[in-house]
Amino acid sequence: MSAGNGPAMRSPILGVLLGENSHQLEDYVHRSTWVTHRDTKAYLGAMGTALAAFLSACGSVVSPCGFLRFAEERLAGQDDQEFLSLIHRAVESAEKDQSTLEFAASLGCDKGVSGYTYHTVPCVIQAWLRFQDDFSGGMREILSAGGDTDTTGAILGAIVGARVGKEGIPGEWLNGIIDWPRSTRWIEALADAVSSMIEGDADIKCPRYFGLGIIPRNVFFLLIVLAHGLRRLAPPY
Repeated sequence: MSAGNGPAMRSPILGVLLGENSHQLEDYVHRSTWVTHRDTKAYLGAMGTALAAFLSACGSVVSPCGFLRFAEERLAGQDDQEFLSLIHRAVESAEKDQSTLEFAASLGCDKGVSGYTYHTVPCVIQAWLRFQDDFSGGMREILSAGGDTDTTGAILGAIVGARVGKEGIPGEWLNGIIDWPRSTRWIEALADAVSSMIEGDADIKCPRYFGLGIIPRNVFFLLIVLAHGLRRLAPPY
């Protein structure tokens, strides 16, 4: 029973693929949320990022008020005015061109954007509305707000990336991605497979990679995480 950011990180791709079908999108986002988070707030946060990614992928710059109207229409009947109120605040902040750091502070996140989806998603939406064509600028903006930067960066990157594509991402950033045994080439192959599946090709399969490599890879990262955790227990804190 948590309202964390996992579902909001997973939902942008669902918005891009299924955004035109409201019932199908809601069903998939709900299922994706329910895998790890049972709080309705996690679902609404995930729907917010899915809708933003859908509009981002449509190709036109989205006005803040236009996104607000779209969100209110698609989320009508969800019976949670708190989330729409937060989106309204994000839209107002974007229209004023307020920095994401200042907006986060207005939500009580003066020490960085928390991992609570009702903090994260409004801050991401606020940054996206101001940096729709500027992947690197948007990423710097959301990361400079501090806090749960791995998730805020992932969500904003997905939304803006849906519009600017691979060509809009700095080449040195792409070349710096190391996630063996997967790769950026494998990710592109997976995207092609998903696109073909959505278009009705039932014979598409997930691209292969060296699956056994996941074990040493995860052990390596587990050691890094544990080392960081233990380091935080020792002075200077």
